[in-house]
Amino acid sequence: MLEMISSIDLKNAITRYNREAEEYETTAELWEKVTREHKKDGSDFSIMSKNFSGCTFKEPHLMKMHAYEKEITVSGRTKSGRYVSNYIDNYKYVKYTNIKVEESRVINERFLEPYFYLTADEIETLIKETAANYRKWAENSRKRAETAAAAAELYNAKMEEINKELKDKNFPFDAYDIQRFGK
Repeated sequence: MLEMISSIDLKNAITRYNREAEEYETTAELWEKVTREHKKDGSDFSIMSKNFSGCTFKEPHLMKMHAYEKEITVSGRTKSGRYVSNYIDNYKYVKYTNIKVEESRVINERFLEPYFYLTADEIETLIKETAANYRKWAENSRKRAETAAAAAELYNAKMEEINKELKDKNFPFDAYDIQRFGK
């Protein structure tokens, strides 16, 4: 017989999709909890980390070339207790962004792509976009979990039909053997 999708495999797939969705939802919630702070006069603080609460600005966990580079990080626990963490960088490469930046903000260093540091307003926009992306990914994972059972049922039904047809036409093998031919 052709390998059918077992109930254990189906359950594992659904569990994985639900776990991903939960992690994405938690990450989106963490980014949505980040709030923008201003001075009493409404202007921005000169230290970027004071412009935001609900997140941390810390040294990058990977080796990066920029001297003043920081990662904006959120972390927390999901409802089921798993730890999630996510970060965004406070800079962008000029070549790979759609942000229109003045030439005075661009930093050109030897052997590095030209880059620039984000302003507080740009970081706020990036945080909102990141939260929206995680919401969208959570929704997609939930949809996959909901449709996985129906897809597995359809797949198994079609494989049974194929094997029955092969048997009816007196082939000396079934679809599972055909799958193994190429391996």
